[in-house]
Amino acid sequence: MIKIAVILLGLMLLSGCSEKKPVIDYDTGFAVEPLHTFIITDTKVSNISSITEQRIRNALKKVLVAKGYNEGKNGADFTVSYQVNIMKDVPSNVSIGFGFGTGGPHTGIGVGASKQLKHDEAMLEIQMHDTQQNHIFWTASYRTRLDNDAAPQERNARINDTVAGMLESFPKAQK
Repeated sequence: MIKIAVILLGLMLLSGCSEKKPVIDYDTGFAVEPLHTFIITDTKVSNISSITEQRIRNALKKVLVAKGYNEGKNGADFTVSYQVNIMKDVPSNVSIGFGFGTGGPHTGIGVGASKQLKHDEAMLEIQMHDTQQNHIFWTASYRTRLDNDAAPQERNARINDTVAGMLESFPKAQK
């Protein structure tokens, strides 16, 4: 019986850690073929550090250049904007409980306690705007748990991986 309980607890914990996927949306009628240059707009994000903001900008540029787009200096075919929202004390899908009890054939006494775990989360939202019509034609958002104890290298790698995953389905530039 104890083995079954341990296996079930392990499965519940693993299912709470399943990989999240970005939420992607785009205008199916918008033609991306004429797009060749981009500019990342100066997004004023007050709830993150300037280092994190620069990491996001660098990751966006890296992915878009790898897809064949060129960074525009004085103008561009489309602009890239982003926003970060921080959510504090988000309830976890996991709670921890302890209890004990005794009982006879017709009576019972039980005492229990439970603690809902909470954490902070961040949501990164990316939008692509057509500069000709000022039209949003592509968006992505991704929500993840914040790890304030991560080393700078880990934070940089996580941002790079997150942005790459968010832009994975963004079309490559046409030659």
